[in-house]
Amino acid sequence: MHFTEAHFEHAILELMRDTLGYEYVYGPSVEREYTEPLHIDLVQQSLYAINPTLPHEAMEEAISKIRTIESGSLVQRNEVFHDYLQNGVEVNYFDGKEQCATRVKLIDYDTPLRNNFTVANQ
Repeated sequence: MHFTEAHFEHAILELMRDTLGYEYVYGPSVEREYTEPLHIDLVQQSLYAINPTLPHEAMEEAISKIRTIESGSLVQRNEVFHDYLQNGVEVNYFDGKEQCATRVKLIDYDTPLRNNFTVANQ
């Protein structure tokens, strides 16, 4: 049997879905703009679940920063995103009284079940 990219993709999807318990979505059925690298609805839901005390403005700034990592080489942009995954995204927002600074977490390391584990094929 000849091993193809499709076989590899299927094996990874099967591992993540059946062994690790990820939710599987068929990639072509995901409704989104093809110029948009993020599944925005899912990202927004996840950010609110992981950061329930932060205001809407903080979430929107974090999403904007994730969407627009533009400076530097591909390696440098990946390093920035990796930092966001590990440490959160630094944001500023006005709470009605003063300017506040915080980090919006992309992954909840303390309560892993707050995270959304989804895998999609290409």
